Amino acid sequence: MIGLYLLFIYAGGITLLGVIVLTLAPSLRFTFTNLLVFVVGAVAGMLAMANLFIWGVRLIFGLLQIRTSQTTDVLIYFPAVIGAALGGAALVWLKTRIMGRRSVRPM
Repeated sequence: MIGLYLLFIYAGGITLLGVIVLTLAPSLRFTFTNLLVFVVGAVAGMLAMANLFIWGVRLIFGLLQIRTSQTTDVLIYFPAVIGAALGGAALVWLKTRIMGRRSVRPM
């Protein structure tokens, strides 16, 4: 049950982040395809940045011999959002670069 809850919360948040980034970035166009590509890249970027952050913090705290509790886990959200924005925008940019800018036909 908690997995479905987190899926809807994160999918909604990543989609909202995608709408904001795609409308504000001048080189990226807001289309449904770009939004789907953004969500895929954002999930990958979020996981990569969060894991990199956790690995780095554990390494630094291990070298400095600092013990922490689980209450410091709230800090993971900031690198996760940054990783989601970077991963999604990078994948949309890569898609645009490879596929080229195709003209959108009016319906």
